[in-house]
Amino acid sequence: MTENTNSPVRWGIMATGKIAAAMVSEARLVRSAHVQAVASRDIAKAEAFAATHTIPKAHGSYEALANDPDVDLIYVATPHNSHYDLLKLCLNAGKHVLCEKPLVLNAEQAQNCAYLAEEKNVFLMEALWTRFFPAIHQMQAWIKAGRIGAVRRISADFSFKAHFDPKGRLFDPALAGGALLDLGIYPLSLAIGLLGKPTEIKGEAVMGETGVDEEDKILLRFPGGATASLRCGLRETRPVLATIDGDRGRITLHERFHHPKKITLEPIGGESETLEFPCEANGYHYQIAAVNQAIQQGLTEHPLMPMSETIRVARVMDQLRASWGLKYPDE
Repeated sequence: MTENTNSPVRWGIMATGKIAAAMVSEARLVRSAHVQAVASRDIAKAEAFAATHTIPKAHGSYEALANDPDVDLIYVATPHNSHYDLLKLCLNAGKHVLCEKPLVLNAEQAQNCAYLAEEKNVFLMEALWTRFFPAIHQMQAWIKAGRIGAVRRISADFSFKAHFDPKGRLFDPALAGGALLDLGIYPLSLAIGLLGKPTEIKGEAVMGETGVDEEDKILLRFPGGATASLRCGLRETRPVLATIDGDRGRITLHERFHHPKKITLEPIGGESETLEFPCEANGYHYQIAAVNQAIQQGLTEHPLMPMSETIRVARVMDQLRASWGLKYPDE
């Protein structure tokens, strides 16, 4: 583990897919991040990935990466259904962990991981990268300053037409597929992050031929009467937008709200203001830098994405899936 708080954080990458490649590329933009190793269950894939991305070490098992003394933090980018076992492997080995969303399949698993991270005194975070974008910081600043008054309604949609592959990660129940866990987590995280624990949870799902949810509509109610109307889906492409309405105005997170580069404030009776935040890459580097800083400061959670938020969102998703009769084999 890092002992000097100014030392670079040495990353290990668990998986060799597209998201892992994107994260490695953007880690190059963060001075405090050194990608030290990669692991796959297929050593040839690990070695090819390491060669492509100039990574010093390649491992042919996840256990080898978890026990690598030259790695401080492991980024888990495997399919959803494998997260829980791999998180326990990494945490028990004393590694800090950043895990792709959803962290695990349900709230019980998330709580168990939080307890284990606390016991081992290591950092654990779900990779909700949205929270680290400058546009999101601006949104929060406007809301805190009262620019739109009290938040009364949130609307958000994350939907696209996905190629149907019954054995692919989006549609295979064995891989914990479906729209909710992969896409719905973004609008849910936005709403719950701003309004807290919902008092009422309603949802409708269109189930596909493989038995997973392919189109979801969700309505949440919160203390004080605020509501969130949320959608996600795999059957058609719609604008990936989010609006936050208050009693004094509106904030719009423009396309694509899950990695926003443009935000508009429309106060009632005032002039609108649009700010743009150009980004040289996808924006994963904001999250990477924030995680590294937290670890260097000796934190075991990031205040912008604490485990309590992950667990709260997981409980809402649990309740929605229970109402739809959707349970995964690995639960």
